[in-house]
Amino acid sequence: LTINASGEVQIAGPAGDSLQVTTNDAVLGPFSASGGTGGSLSVYTSDGTATGSSTTTATIGALSASSLGLTASMNLNTASAAQTALSAITAAINTVSQNRGNIGASVNALTSDSNVETTEVQNLTSAQNNIQNANIATTTSNLAQYNILEQTGFDALSQAQSAEQNVLKLLQ
Repeated sequence: LTINASGEVQIAGPAGDSLQVTTNDAVLGPFSASGGTGGSLSVYTSDGTATGSSTTTATIGALSASSLGLTASMNLNTASAAQTALSAITAAINTVSQNRGNIGASVNALTSDSNVETTEVQNLTSAQNNIQNANIATTTSNLAQYNILEQTGFDALSQAQSAEQNVLKLLQ
């Protein structure tokens, strides 16, 4: 992501492809879309494991007037020429809509990936804090207490079973 000398934001992709975005908004400045050749850009995300990685690819088709089938030589002088121009404009609108849908889906996928990454960072930070902040004396004391209770439970169960066996021996 860079800003060129004209103050336009450029998002560079693979092999020198780029998407340049500006506007003519009073606050943001004049709009000047550049390129028009289309292309795709892949974003790789990973949680550091072999199975926890994904690549999100955003593909944008060419959106120049010529790639959309719109030319300056189109005229509306005859009904058939107007129909041809209307068909070209409809096709261009459909292409732009499809590209907008692709961009929206890619943005949603990237947002989802970002949310997953944020959650993973929070979980790892919390786990790290829990490990670092563990009260060793209390934890060791609790472990000893639970071990004693477990052994007492086993001994009581063993005595109950032996009393049962003694009663059975007496009955025989």
